[in-house]
Amino acid sequence: MTGADFLAMFVTSFFSVFLLGMQSKNVNQSRYFAAVVTSFGISVANFLFIRYAANGSLIAFFVLAAGGCCGIASSIWVHDKVLSKKAPNP
Repeated sequence: MTGADFLAMFVTSFFSVFLLGMQSKNVNQSRYFAAVVTSFGISVANFLFIRYAANGSLIAFFVLAAGGCCGIASSIWVHDKVLSKKAPNP
């Protein structure tokens, strides 16, 4: 596996978990349109994630796990600091 493969693993894991975190916030706040759009993104991210996760090596696991950890933390920050300021909560 090359460095580009590991970068792709990290990025796909990051966006898969990032979008899942965003979806959780969307559903909890009843943001229907955002939830629909995010669902499409989750499908794409999961499709790409599975392509790389199928590698099954231990290093792939750690790269994917790191991407997921960064993705969820980023999702919470973006939603709370950026999106929540633009749209008032009901």
